[in-house]
Amino acid sequence: MDLIISQNFFPKIGGAHKWFYEVYKRWPIKAIALVQDYSHDSSRDDQKVFDSRDHGLLGIERHDLFIDDVNVFNFSFINKIFQIINKLKPYIIGETARIHCIKAFPEGIPAILLKKISGKKIKVITYAHGEEILTAQMSRQVSFIARWVYRNSDLIITNSESTKKLLESFSLSGPVEIIRPGVDTESFEIAEKKLKEFKAQFNWPNDTIILSTMARMEPRKNHARVIEAVGDLRKEGHNIAYIIGSDGEEKEHLIDLVNDLNLDKFVAFTGYLSEEERVYAFLVSDIYVMASIQAGPMIEGYGIVFIEAAAAGIPSIAGNVGGQPEAVMDNRTGLVIDGKNINEIKNAIRYLAENETIRHEMGKAGRTWAKENDWDAIARKTYEIINDLK
Repeated sequence: MDLIISQNFFPKIGGAHKWFYEVYKRWPIKAIALVQDYSHDSSRDDQKVFDSRDHGLLGIERHDLFIDDVNVFNFSFINKIFQIINKLKPYIIGETARIHCIKAFPEGIPAILLKKISGKKIKVITYAHGEEILTAQMSRQVSFIARWVYRNSDLIITNSESTKKLLESFSLSGPVEIIRPGVDTESFEIAEKKLKEFKAQFNWPNDTIILSTMARMEPRKNHARVIEAVGDLRKEGHNIAYIIGSDGEEKEHLIDLVNDLNLDKFVAFTGYLSEEERVYAFLVSDIYVMASIQAGPMIEGYGIVFIEAAAAGIPSIAGNVGGQPEAVMDNRTGLVIDGKNINEIKNAIRYLAENETIRHEMGKAGRTWAKENDWDAIARKTYEIINDLK
């Protein structure tokens, strides 16, 4: 039996959750995903829509798994951990099972405890994304717990060489494999009519160079610097506009910045986009830009969005921290720059905006790169590696 644990899940997701889902919905044998139940939230009716879809051999079981504070001295934390263990137990049929944890904490904690106390042959596979390792280092208690999970996991899967190095500097652990997230290349084959309809809503001239960022609005994603760059480049005479997808805690600040710079006609805040709408946004764009920076412990472990941009045939502008330089091949599928340097952001946008041939060459290379990282191949590789565990 393969059991999947993820505190958060669709429809409330980030790149890590998408990676998890795209792999396990392609799993060649039956698996059960124990994930967060959002039915108590009246604004999350999209959970029913998502759960009704075809998920291959992946069964989705919703429970209240949410833990907002990892604290062994808090009774509610201990109680919730054992509640999760009791949710897992009925699925441990026979003598063996594999538990796949999206992160070391909190998901890895009940998995390792169950492995220790059950008396059964349970193997634990823990995923590492980067930022949670840095977060753990900010608390002695969480650091101890994370190390304990990593050291007792039978396999750790990291999303990049950068994350693997972070993990190795943080904790001794068992076997570590790098498996980079992928993309559904077929989903980017969209009828031209639908793209024209999507693009028309922005009411920008046909010769506008469109930038886009499909990422939660938070400091590390660096939207503000891109907005400032768009303002400066428009003053230089460049016909540039910017699509910002998703939502986040920085949205009001970014809207204020756009208004202060008189860019309200050239920066579009789309709000939450469905998976299909996200694909449209990539395909109507000329350049994907997300020069992420490190903000406190938050870092870009890899960046699925860069592979999605590649699948759309557009170049990316990425930051030089974390795993971004592994997702974007500098001067081949895009440009890797210092996201803290506004001049580097402007120069990168200007260079790609002015050079259509370069954009097309990078876009072509990107499509090849994306096909090499199609989710079918990623899922197959993941299954083979896990199935070889002794």
